[in-house]
Amino acid sequence: MTGRRVTCQWEYVPLGPFNAKSFASSILPWIVTLEALESFKTSSPAQNPLPLTYLQEDLSANSYDIYLSVELKAKYQEQADIICKTNFKYMYWSIAQQLTHHMVAGCNVQVSDLMGSGTISGPTPDSYGSLLEITWNNSKPL
Repeated sequence: MTGRRVTCQWEYVPLGPFNAKSFASSILPWIVTLEALESFKTSSPAQNPLPLTYLQEDLSANSYDIYLSVELKAKYQEQADIICKTNFKYMYWSIAQQLTHHMVAGCNVQVSDLMGSGTISGPTPDSYGSLLEITWNNSKPL
């Protein structure tokens, strides 16, 4: 690793965990309710280290199996380039844990507030959900 500096980024600076979506967000043309997602319920990945007690929960059915992809297509291209293929089930923090963290941190959450999950990354390089991860110590493109 001569000449390369390895850095570790816990959460996006300067916003910190879960805060990138708590302001200046726009809503998509549709909303999916939790009831509509019921048939996609699945387990979350193990949380290690364990979160603080107030954030611990049963991980057996607290996430959703939703396939996601990010594609980029220039005007001159016939087909888009796939940037990322991932799944919501890889989220480390569940929706309930994220909401709890917002409230404990003092966010005045109201009925009908829009909540964003943040970056959704999977376990392999082709499933990394942020440019920070995708370009981390890469000397060649994916």
